[in-house]
Amino acid sequence: MKSQLIKLGVYKVICLAVKHHGHGPAAQTTIMQSLHLNEHLPEPMAECLNVLLKEFDHAQLGDEILREIAAKSFNAQDTKGPRNFSKFLTQFAEWAPRTVLKQISLLLSHLDSEVHLFIFHFVHFFACQWKKLHSPIRCE
Repeated sequence: MKSQLIKLGVYKVICLAVKHHGHGPAAQTTIMQSLHLNEHLPEPMAECLNVLLKEFDHAQLGDEILREIAAKSFNAQDTKGPRNFSKFLTQFAEWAPRTVLKQISLLLSHLDSEVHLFIFHFVHFFACQWKKLHSPIRCE
């Protein structure tokens, strides 16, 4: 969406439905399917979860999605799915590093996979975390 105000409004409607109306499982399924099938949605999905975490203090959906990503297995021939999930993980880790660090032990199983994108994005995540600890410069 081009308008930040409209995008934030849509995110807040989703967040209210998740937090106050029990829409968490449906949102989790929708996010996972969207990440698997659509190349343009990893960053907006991570941004929506960030709004849910920061403004609505609801980390459960983010944790559940990270657990589900950790349980997924990808084959070497599938390029679109792992690329989308790794973009999502990188963006979500940049905005919510503590949430990702809580689930990192589960996500580390992807380091042994044949999909090199996950390995690259994990290295990028750890480099960003190290850089944040040792300098005030934002990691991109």
